[in-house]
Amino acid sequence: NPDAPAQFNSAAEMLSSMKGQGKQRGRLIYRAWFEEQNRVTPAVVNAIETVAKEFNRKTEIKKVA
Repeated sequence: NPDAPAQFNSAAEMLSSMKGQGKQRGRLIYRAWFEEQNRVTPAVVNAIETVAKEFNRKTEIKKVA
């Protein structure tokens, strides 16, 4: 559906006004990501590392002496 972005933006417009005009409408999410990436990216990486460590610990093969 080539009109999907415009349809999404017009539906989102009903919920709250998004900044931008024309093709720039809906770009707010990129700005939000840019402004928060210094907090979000480390939190996501930390969460992935925590899950990976827990997974490795739980699936570790233990040798029987």
